[in-house]
Amino acid sequence: MNTDLSFFLEFEQGIESVDVVIHDRDKNILADIKQSHNHSVKVNCKIKLSNKISITINNQNNIKSKFVKLSRLWLGNIELNQQTLLQLCEYTPSQSDTKFTTIWNHNGVVVIDLFDKDFTSFLLHYHNHIQL
Repeated sequence: MNTDLSFFLEFEQGIESVDVVIHDRDKNILADIKQSHNHSVKVNCKIKLSNKISITINNQNNIKSKFVKLSRLWLGNIELNQQTLLQLCEYTPSQSDTKFTTIWNHNGVVVIDLFDKDFTSFLLHYHNHIQL
């Protein structure tokens, strides 16, 4: 069964030479974003759960003051809160230690482990409250 997954990414103004590639556990490309002059991009895709999503950031100029930010994420059309996002995004920059953050300013890989077999169970594990 496929589950809807949506990302809302924000790009720092002036960051023009960054590529963001999003893969699922089977290395299928969910999105390949070549940053142009857009300040934000929304990606909609469908995945099978459980899954591990990998987001590869390649800032060709490696400008440290510029960043890509995951500002919103929806799983099964339900938005994850900011606390859940911070716990999920395991970011490993190419030249430093792993940290949990939604702001990525170096080349590296972000892993989002969606470990449950359905999105409702996953949201309950993280105590993600559903806004009605």
